[in-house]
Amino acid sequence: ATWFGKTYTFGGGSLTFTGTQGLTINTGSNVFSPSSSGLSWSGFSGTLTVTANNNDGGTIDPATGNTLPQVHLTLTPGTGTSSITLGMFAGRDQTIGGFDGAAATYVRNNSTSSFSTLTLGTGNDSGNFQGVFGKNVGSASTDFRSNINITKNGTGTQKFSGTSYSGGTTAINAGSFLMNGTHTATITTTSNLAAATGTGGKYNVNNTGTLGGTGTIKPFDTAGGGVMIDVK
Repeated sequence: ATWFGKTYTFGGGSLTFTGTQGLTINTGSNVFSPSSSGLSWSGFSGTLTVTANNNDGGTIDPATGNTLPQVHLTLTPGTGTSSITLGMFAGRDQTIGGFDGAAATYVRNNSTSSFSTLTLGTGNDSGNFQGVFGKNVGSASTDFRSNINITKNGTGTQKFSGTSYSGGTTAINAGSFLMNGTHTATITTTSNLAAATGTGGKYNVNNTGTLGGTGTIKPFDTAGGGVMIDVK
């Protein structure tokens, strides 16, 4: 298997993660691919924590869709300029449990043509993401890194306490989704969305879901735009 840019044979076999205890992976300044050949998450139900050394920037790069284990995911950077990025790249949808991330953690797409969907709440899990979701602060409203949808399942509570620029749709099917930070709805390059229509970064709230929080949801366009919240 190729892991962190190095080749491991595992004695000609594979490495299987299993059990309920947590697992911490230190990426350093490298890329961690959970779908790397030779790795298996069969039976793993603990918390997956991904971290980096001080001043290093690590990336989780799922090579295909649904390759992250469907467990609680925690992103924990080191000190200094350290950061961790969850790559929601090129339509590679991922499903996890609760999602935690400290400051200097990021969720980003890299495709100008394909949205990706991050589904949260497997196992009725809860979490609190405090990082940046989507584009860089100060980037243009058409930044493709915001091409990400969110789906909230399960009875747990997922909090977003950082900064979100999601230009996709947030579907709250069950449980609670609390925006305790700021969501500035971004108009992405592949959307048929315009800020003035109120559909950029929209919310669909089903009758078994709750949208709440102490933060702010607003359009990127401050000249009369809005954000659509569709309650069903």
